[in-house]
Amino acid sequence: MVNDATAACRAEHRYSTGYRFRDYAYFFIGSFIGGGVVLNGTVFEGNQGNAGALGSMRSTGPLGESQQLIDVASLHLLESRLSQAGLDPALICKQPQDWSGFMRHVEPWIGQTAQELAKAALSICSVIDFSAILIDGAFPPKVRQDLVERTRRYLVNQDKRGLIEPVIEAGSFGHNARAIGAASSPLFSQYLLNTNAGLSGI
Repeated sequence: MVNDATAACRAEHRYSTGYRFRDYAYFFIGSFIGGGVVLNGTVFEGNQGNAGALGSMRSTGPLGESQQLIDVASLHLLESRLSQAGLDPALICKQPQDWSGFMRHVEPWIGQTAQELAKAALSICSVIDFSAILIDGAFPPKVRQDLVERTRRYLVNQDKRGLIEPVIEAGSFGHNARAIGAASSPLFSQYLLNTNAGLSGI
C-alpha cells in the first residue's frame, strides 16, 4: 500500500529529527537503497506515489558503465562481501543487530556507500534546494553514524559549483523505520495536513 522507503521517511519526519527541516531528501538503505522527499513540511509522494525513488538515480561503475544507485549503495553488496569471505550473509539481518564480528568487511562497504551518497546528495540538491539529507538504514546505530560521518567527509571534496551544500544528518529508527511509517500511514492521511496537496495535479 505504500513504498517501504517512503514509509520510513514518514516515520522519520513525524516522530524524529526530520521535523527540524522544511525540505529534505531521505535515504533508507536496506537490501536495496530507496528514499523519500519532504517538501513544505510534508512527505511528497508524487502523482504516481513514486517520488523519492532515489535508488534509481544514475551512477557510474568502475569501468565507466552506467549503473543505478541501488547497484553501488545497498546492503546486498555487503552480503556479497560476506559470502565471498565465507561468512553467512544472514548475519546482517540477525536481531538484535551486532556487526562487531565482521566490521573489517563492513568498513570498505561504508567507504563505497558514503562516496555514492555524497555524489547522489549533490545531484538531488541540483534539482531541489534541499537544506538537508538524512540517512538511515537497516543497520546498527554505530554503522549508521560512521556512514553519515564518512559521507560528510566525502562531500567536502565534491564539486559544489552552483550549489548550496546540504547538511548530512543521521536518521533515528534503523530497521524499524519502514514498519513504523507504514503502520502510521492511516493516521497521516486522516488527521495531518498535506501541504503538498495542490502539487499532486501538476
